[in-house]
Amino acid sequence: MLTQVVSSPSLLLGTMKGLFLEKFVEHSFEHMIDDRRHVLTYKDLATHVNHAKRFQFLADFVPEKVTAINALSNRIKQED
Repeated sequence: MLTQVVSSPSLLLGTMKGLFLEKFVEHSFEHMIDDRRHVLTYKDLATHVNHAKRFQFLADFVPEKVTAINALSNRIKQED
């Protein structure tokens, strides 16, 4: 937690990025535990972005993986 006043804007920004990443990884870690795995993967991060409203702004940058077959079938459904 931020316990002291930071005088430098760049130091403040660095602290904020650190806190953001810490929370993001903590919440993504829960998905890893739910799957009973020992390694945090892209899938855990993408799942968290997809399910947490707080991180929806990252959906374009951390999308869930889609297989080519599923992507094509989704495209066909949208065209119909």
